[in-house]
Amino acid sequence: MRTKLALVIAALVLLALAAPAGAKGPSDGTIEGDGLKKPIAIGQGEGTSGGDRLIEDIGFFDATFGMIPSQMLDAPPTRDLGPMLTVRWNVPGPEGDTSVIVQQLYPYADIGPVVHTDPGQVFFVNEHAKGGWFRAPERLVTTLQSMGLPSADALGPGSASHGGTSWSPIAASIGAAVLGIGTIAALARRRREVAPAAG
Repeated sequence: MRTKLALVIAALVLLALAAPAGAKGPSDGTIEGDGLKKPIAIGQGEGTSGGDRLIEDIGFFDATFGMIPSQMLDAPPTRDLGPMLTVRWNVPGPEGDTSVIVQQLYPYADIGPVVHTDPGQVFFVNEHAKGGWFRAPERLVTTLQSMGLPSADALGPGSASHGGTSWSPIAASIGAAVLGIGTIAALARRRREVAPAAG
C-alpha cells in the first residue's frame, strides 16, 4: 500500500515539474532597442529560427510559470549591465486571446547575458508572471547575433547596474547646495560688517 502511495505521489510530482515545460509558449515576438536599426523578429512558433532555443535561453518559462528547481538569480546583478533591449512575446491564451509578456534583455552585461522580467504580468487569463532576474547562457549572444544583433558598441552606451546608485547627479546636487549655503553665509556676514553701529 505504501509503495503504491509513493508511486502515485512521485507521478504527481513529475507531472507538476513537467507542466511548465509542456505549457504553450509564445507564438512570436520582437526584440527592440535604441541601438537597433529595426526590430528583430522572433520566428513564428517554437521550433522556427530563434524560436524554441531563444525561449529556453532567455528563461521565459522560469520567469513566467516558475521552474523547480528555479534557475532565477537570488539577487539582482550589481555590475554594469550594458545596453538594454526589450523583448515582447505574444502568448496565445486558452480562450483565443493573446497576452504580451515583456522582458528586459542585457546581452552584453559584465557577468554575461542576463534577463529581467517584471513580476505580475498577466497571461493565460489569470496567470501572473513570477518575474525576477535570469542568468542566460553565453550561447544566447551567438543566437542573437545570428538574428542580427550588433556589437555592444553599436548598441550605444550601457545602462547603470541595477540597484546601484548614480553618484554624479547626487554629487552635483550636494555641490550646488554647499555653494548656496556658502553664498548666503557670505551675504549675511557682509550685512553685519556694513550695518551701522547701534547708538
